[in-house]
Order: sequence, then C-alpha cells, then structure tokens
Amino acid sequence: MKTIDTYIMRKYLVTFFVSLALIIAIAVVFDISEKVDDFLGKGGKTPSLYEIAFVYYANFIPYFTTLFAPLFAFISVIYFTSRMAFRSEIIAILAAGVSYRRMLAPFLAAAFIVSIMLAVLGNFVVPVSNLKKNGFEREYFGHGRYNPRNMHRQIAPGTLLYIEYWSNETYTGQKLSIERFDGHRLLSKLMSQSVSYDTIHKRWSLMDYMVRVSGDKGDKIYAGMQTDTLLPFAPDIFQVENRDVETMNYFELNKFIEKEKVSGSNYMDFYLIEKYKRWSTPFSTIILTLIAVPLAGRRVRGGVGLHIGMGVGLGFSYIFFDKVAVTYAINGTLAPVLAAWLPNVIFLFVGAYLIRTAQR
Repeated sequence: MKTIDTYIMRKYLVTFFVSLALIIAIAVVFDISEKVDDFLGKGGKTPSLYEIAFVYYANFIPYFTTLFAPLFAFISVIYFTSRMAFRSEIIAILAAGVSYRRMLAPFLAAAFIVSIMLAVLGNFVVPVSNLKKNGFEREYFGHGRYNPRNMHRQIAPGTLLYIEYWSNETYTGQKLSIERFDGHRLLSKLMSQSVSYDTIHKRWSLMDYMVRVSGDKGDKIYAGMQTDTLLPFAPDIFQVENRDVETMNYFELNKFIEKEKVSGSNYMDFYLIEKYKRWSTPFSTIILTLIAVPLAGRRVRGGVGLHIGMGVGLGFSYIFFDKVAVTYAINGTLAPVLAAWLPNVIFLFVGAYLIRTAQR
C-alpha cells in the first residue's frame, strides 16, 4: 500500500465516522424531543434514565447507523474529494502518472471496509439491538402487542387456517376457519364466529361453530353454540409481527422464511425484501462511492457547496428509487430480489458513465 492509498483511505474513513457520529447525535436529540412525553410515562410506565440511555438509545444507534450509513458515506466522499480537487491534489496525483482507475482503488477499498462493517451489523448486531429496542417500545411507549387481521396460514400439509382478527392481549379472535384438503378435494371445514384460548388448560373454546365433513355418501354437518376442544396449533402462530423479522439474525431469518413459505404466509414479499436488503444496502456504499469520486473530482465554480448539493440530490434520488422499488415489491408487481438490487444496478450504470467521462 502506497502513501497516497493510506492518505485517501484515512480521509474516507475519518470523514465518514465523524459525519455519521454528528448525524447520530442530532438524530438522538430530535428523538428525545419527540418522545419526551413517553419517557415521562405517557405510555403508562416511566423508564429510568439508565434504561433510556443503555437499553433504548444504546440499541437505537446501531439501527440508525445501518439505515443511513450508505448515504453519509456518499456525502463524506463528496466532501473530502471536493476539497482534494480544489486543493489540486487530484490533479497532482494524475500528473504523477497514476491512472484514474488506480486512483479509485483506495476509495473502493475504504468503501469495501464500510460495506463489510454494515453487513455484519445488519445481519448479526442490529437484530439483537432491535429486539431490545422493540421490547422497550412495547413496554414504555404503549405500542402493545401485534394483533393480526385477515391472516391465512398453512398449519399442516393440506390444512389451511384463516382468522379475521386475533388479539394477543386477550387471546380471543373472530371468524376462524380451518379447512382440510386431500389434493383438491375438501375433507372437512370448521367455522366459528369467535374463539378464545385457555392458557391454563391449553384448550380452545369455539362459539357459534359449525363443522362440515365431506364423505362418499354426502356431507355431514355439526353445529353448536359452544365447545371446548384441541386444535392443531397454538396461539403463538398469531404472534409474529412483520417488524419481528428485524430482530432475527441472518440464519434465523432464513429458517423463518422457509417456515413461512410452507405455511403460505401473506407477507413473504416483505420477509424476502428484508433478507435481500441486508446485503444490497451495504453494497450500495461501493456504488455510491463510484458515483461520488468522479462527481466531486472536478474543479467547478460553486466550490464544495455545489458538489455537496449535487451529491445530496443524487443521494435522495437513490432513496426515491429504493422506496418505489420496495413499494412495487410489497404490492406483488416486482420480484423482491429485483426490488432490493434494482437501485444499485441503475446507479452502477450512472457511476460507470461518470467514471468514463471524468476529468483526467
């Protein structure tokens, strides 16, 4: 590694971590001002200062870091590269016989270090932090537990479950339906207007229920106002909240997705996007670095401010494309893997064009 490599990598990493620390400090201040009522007991309980500092904000910071790190890596590169350009450092490097591609090497090496850090954080550190942060929010912010609506599940091969509403606070639900199939042939169907679960005796109570059993000699129908029975599932099947996938590490998330595929979950696109974004987001640091260097390496009127303004514009364009792609994927019109990687692919071509036309 040459002196210029060390110089550029040090500039990249120091500027990135300093700017990220500053924006995190600002975010914490704004978050405190927004949640001051919750910290004073609006949600029913009042957390201690220790819990606020070392349970909530200690776990809020890793989440915020992975969320905005690529954007601030981009702005950091724009800032210090622009300063290098206006001090004629880039001209001196190129005049010394260093090719433009060779000059990009330390930028990409530093971006790769940041990407690896974000991948490790996103797949193994942030899930643990989110588990603690979400638990704190449920306990002190009055968010309560997740209560699903219109849930479809496959609880066993050929056995489908539907429930219109379930309360994880009271263990009661409305409009339960369980259907058993042999291939395409319906074997039985249970319907109940309301259900409840006895946590002590581990039994279900069905109110205003009807059971239809199909046979070779016709269908048999059984109905009643109430019955206590055993059903082939427990209430924890209803307790998986969408944002709970944020609390799973890489291996837990893969196992969970395989389980949800079998059960026929309605939210598979959401889960797959979470999986793919954990890799595409860190990689975006490298793509945005490829854009930032040629963009800020030109010496133009307007100084550093103009470069930062252009960088912020491109950065928010990336975020816009990312959000649009995710929205299309959740609505089922775009494959999740494509939604996660499409902004990177688009901006990779933008970076390639800027490098090709860069001032040499």
